[in-house]
Amino acid sequence: MIRIYEISASAVLTPPAGRARIFLDTDGFIKAKLDDGSLIVLSVTPEYIQDVIGTFFGDSSTIDFTYDDSGNVATMDVIQSALDITQIPNTPSGNLSATNVQDALNELQSSIDTIGATAAEVAQDAISDAISAGTQDGISVSYNDPANSFSFTNTDKGSVAVTAHEAALDPHPQYETAAEAQAKVDAHANLTNNPHSVTKAQVGLGNVQNVDTTIAANIVNVPSGNLIASTVQAALNELQTEVDGISASATEVAQDATAAAFAAGTQDGVTVTYNDVANSLSIANVDKGSTAVTAHEAALDPHPQYETSAEAQAKVDAHANLTNNPHNVTKAQVGLGNVDNTSDINKPISTATQAALDLKYDASNPNGYETPAQLNTRDTNNRARANHTGTQLSSTISDFTEASQDSVAAAFSAGTQDGVSVTYNDVANSLSIANIDKGTIAVTAHEAAVDPHPQYLTTTEGNAAYTPISHVGSGGTQHANATTSVSGFMSAADKTKLDGIGGARIIKSGSVAAGSFTGAPRTATVTFGTAFPNTNYSIHVTGANSRSWSFQSKAAGSFVINSNANGALSGEVTWTCISYGETVE
Repeated sequence: MIRIYEISASAVLTPPAGRARIFLDTDGFIKAKLDDGSLIVLSVTPEYIQDVIGTFFGDSSTIDFTYDDSGNVATMDVIQSALDITQIPNTPSGNLSATNVQDALNELQSSIDTIGATAAEVAQDAISDAISAGTQDGISVSYNDPANSFSFTNTDKGSVAVTAHEAALDPHPQYETAAEAQAKVDAHANLTNNPHSVTKAQVGLGNVQNVDTTIAANIVNVPSGNLIASTVQAALNELQTEVDGISASATEVAQDATAAAFAAGTQDGVTVTYNDVANSLSIANVDKGSTAVTAHEAALDPHPQYETSAEAQAKVDAHANLTNNPHNVTKAQVGLGNVDNTSDINKPISTATQAALDLKYDASNPNGYETPAQLNTRDTNNRARANHTGTQLSSTISDFTEASQDSVAAAFSAGTQDGVSVTYNDVANSLSIANIDKGTIAVTAHEAAVDPHPQYLTTTEGNAAYTPISHVGSGGTQHANATTSVSGFMSAADKTKLDGIGGARIIKSGSVAAGSFTGAPRTATVTFGTAFPNTNYSIHVTGANSRSWSFQSKAAGSFVINSNANGALSGEVTWTCISYGETVE
């Protein structure tokens, strides 16, 4: 029977080398005090496990971990500032000068906004350049740049063709009909590349940060619209290339659009010719002399059934200014299809974290106790003197100092010997030595002599007479330590390691295939290539399948793994065996 008494850890004496003292600490835990004075907890409580888990996690650059010991609640908060995209570096390229992703996006947006704001003016100026001001074939053309308007005057008024012109289905192809304008609006409405820059907040994902806190080149971009880049950095470069291309070709595009807007040939008495090389339009009025043309052209809105470009643009602008997600853009279209709308503070722990926590708990032995048989074997081994190696500090032996002092006192015979008086004080642990002949003339003369004992060799005389010349200078005054290639003396450190080889721990590990488990419950036998010296070793078993793993039939050369379940296994099972004792480094 083993009795364990309650005592404070500080009151427990440090045991001799190779032994441990087991006691019940005042905090309610069964502990063992090792020969180096350290403590090991042998029994645990739920509170202890919670405290261990609480200290297992720590803060990181993006996670603030807090553990409430009283409520046993762990909280992980995402440090939003660490996920700020202004902190994500961007490599400047093309015309981009920004050094972080946020500034780069703002810079690109500014360039796109500038192009959008000036596109109409560029097109108007291009049309003005394409049309030669003055009178051509009876038509006087002038362009008012501040008002962005053209004035056409037909000097050949009075043509009877005006009536036919007004009755024509589309006498002015330069205008857009309501149907044509609506077609443009419909084409815009059918766009699926997020033309309104809908944000993640507008699609219900405002709490999500879909960024990686590394560099822009590593942030995944989901290609959409005309973008094919798969990273943010590549997308920025691609957008810059498009912006540069738009700026370079804006004038030519506007000129070509002007040419396409005018149908070449003769329509209702008007002949239009566009010279793409010279970027000019030639207009000829076949029906010169019509007096109604001037009045028709002077009218504020001679064709109310049509929409002007300004009216059509106003509709497009009104739609473009909508901010309520008019195209029902989804989170997948903005590159967040795999994200749930859950704030970081409310997210559950990951599967990997749960798996790591599961490894901290052994269902087959939740408290980590050794069996009575294992404890008895360990105690027998600890008591065996043959298992104790190394040295022990004298300070750890309670009666060593007094015994040593008494032994020294016994070595000196009290009284006077050859003129020297020796006295030992056991209480004060001190020796008193008195030289009775001190101060005599003979002693004084002897001590003053240069060489009072000529029959002996001095240190200098001994070194000169007996030290081999070949030894001095070839290896110093002592032999060098041995190396892997040169013989020599053994160092104290090497001797300590050599003495400890016999007590080194043996570690064996391996795996068993799922198909090797048979029977009900499913079991498999592990046989070592080289057996342990005895059964004094521990066994740890883990498997890909969740089972209450245990072992049985433990022998020096083998043991049996028990899955404690009848169902077939789908993954391998790993095991590790370690002999009892301490490893000598």
